[in-house]
Amino acid sequence: MLAQPVPLPEIIAGPAVFAGDDACLTIGMLAALRGLASDRPLLVIDGANAFDPFLISDLARRSGAAPAELLERIYISRVFTCHQLEALLRDRLLAAVGRFHAGAVCFSGPLDPLLDEDVSVGEARRIFRLLPPVLRRLSTAGLVTVCACPPPVTMAGREELFPALCETARWVFTVERVAEHPARERAAGREEAEEGFAVERVAEHRAGGPSARARPAARSRPGGSHAIRITCVKPAPGEWVWEPRIGLIAPRRW
Repeated sequence: MLAQPVPLPEIIAGPAVFAGDDACLTIGMLAALRGLASDRPLLVIDGANAFDPFLISDLARRSGAAPAELLERIYISRVFTCHQLEALLRDRLLAAVGRFHAGAVCFSGPLDPLLDEDVSVGEARRIFRLLPPVLRRLSTAGLVTVCACPPPVTMAGREELFPALCETARWVFTVERVAEHPARERAAGREEAEEGFAVERVAEHRAGGPSARARPAARSRPGGSHAIRITCVKPAPGEWVWEPRIGLIAPRRW
């Protein structure tokens, strides 16, 4: 995934949390894809309603992979309510892992359905308690397990959810976009990007819950590119920068 040398294992073992900028959704998914064996699919639990096939296709092209092959390796379950999340955590997700022989699971916005103002604090806490055991079970079974938590990660009465998720995780990263130096941006326009992540195939399939049609992502103007700073805060400090060299790195959320 990253062309820069990093002070981290090539594959992040154990549950990992990426949080911060919306770009954490993309970084988390790419971290999950990087850990996959060539013949195993990725399951995405999309609580943020942010899966962006156009962005993934752009990244695949930049890395020299065929977008269609990458997209055929991704199976998606859209989660719009806390009760859909509960149903997945209770039985549907583990059944889907076995059915599709998944090698990785990426929770995109796992806390989003629990931050709905129409969901009581008690109900949100009850459903959240199902999440840590599932993360541990997936990780123990050898699956790459990633949670990407875009803002906001909390609201009044639910302040303990995100810290509890980080406590469960073996790895915790913060993600932020940083503006590149103008000279670097001009140079970027004359160079071929090297993405550095290994990808192979993806198509949309639902492991449970209703579907939603993916919408095209907005493109930013030339010169508006950003580098991505990723900081490890657990288990040990570390920091590196990824320069994707595409106009958009964060998916649009609907």
